[in-house]
Amino acid sequence: MFGNQNIYIYFYFRCGAGSRSFDIATTYPLVEIVGLDISPVQPTQIKPKNFNFVKANVMEGLPFEDNTFDFVFQRYMFTGCIKKKWPYLINEIVRVLKPGGFLEDQQLIVYLTA
Repeated sequence: MFGNQNIYIYFYFRCGAGSRSFDIATTYPLVEIVGLDISPVQPTQIKPKNFNFVKANVMEGLPFEDNTFDFVFQRYMFTGCIKKKWPYLINEIVRVLKPGGFLEDQQLIVYLTA
């Protein structure tokens, strides 16, 4: 998706320390990367120039205009969100995606056996 000369805006929902965001920003310097988390723990000394951090509580909505992002990456929502709030958060993510944009959602499935 990021291989051509177009400028894309990549949004990492709940980015944590930013290691994945920093890696993508370094690999794709023409892509504007936005990381969001409730805790500002990203290192500032090694922050790529095309990475911007937004501190926000996603339970209060995403602080972006509609149709802002070309790509949204989100994973492990179950670790910080009760199940009944998932539809609200997915709707918020879809709201900030541009028409034709992509959402990558990774969740962990655990099977327990006795």
